[in-house]
Amino acid sequence: MPAGKDLKIAMVSRMVWSKGADIAVEAVSIARGRGYDVSLSLYGTPDPSNPRSLSEDTLKNWSKLPGIEWHGSTRDVRQIWAAHDLACLPTRGGEGLPRSILEAGACGRAILTTDVPGCRDLVRDGQEGWLVPPDDAAALADRICALALDRQLVAQAGINARQRITSGFTEAHVMAQMSGIYRSFAMKPA
Repeated sequence: MPAGKDLKIAMVSRMVWSKGADIAVEAVSIARGRGYDVSLSLYGTPDPSNPRSLSEDTLKNWSKLPGIEWHGSTRDVRQIWAAHDLACLPTRGGEGLPRSILEAGACGRAILTTDVPGCRDLVRDGQEGWLVPPDDAAALADRICALALDRQLVAQAGINARQRITSGFTEAHVMAQMSGIYRSFAMKPA
């Protein structure tokens, strides 16, 4: 876990409305307004092909807020998770299981996400991380404040997340499951 007493949160995703970066920014701003030492790093770029893409101007303006910084694109998420305590993805749903939370868990980071299909299939609330309702910056801020007071709990959830990934959510596991599904179709008479 990174050094320091502040809770370092990162969000890695395309910078589109559905991923909830606006909710993360609002929640961290609320937590900071309450006096909690938390920060949010945003990693990813806008998606010009998506009509709900966030603009670079929006991302740059968020970076002017205390404790918020947009870093743009990244090629090595290991460096991000080495420097942050907690993965946050307040997605609005509709995307399946986000790769970014799989990568965070694989790197031993706790996951704070929304209670939507895909995310809740990986994260069991209170074990590998925490689930909050979608589109609820206040609930996300409440959870961030609680976690800022218990860094040991965050570290343990990161250990649990790593174990969950290695026990059934690796690429090899998914490939084996898909192969089994295809084999079952091949064995059924036409």
